[in-house]
Amino acid sequence: MKVGVIGAGTMGSGIAQAFAVTEGYEVVLCDIKESFAEGGKNKIQANLEKLVAKGKMEAAAKDA
Repeated sequence: MKVGVIGAGTMGSGIAQAFAVTEGYEVVLCDIKESFAEGGKNKIQANLEKLVAKGKMEAAAKDA
């Protein structure tokens, strides 16, 4: 299933991350500027790296 999240701020990136780590969802994150969407993507990447560092997520799951 494909999910679209409009707004890549704190809330939007959190929602996108929740769907992204749930199997079966493909997530599209968009915002009014591409740089904002890229910032949200970077925020999600950083959050996932923290989870891997804490041992709460496998590195393979982060990469998926």
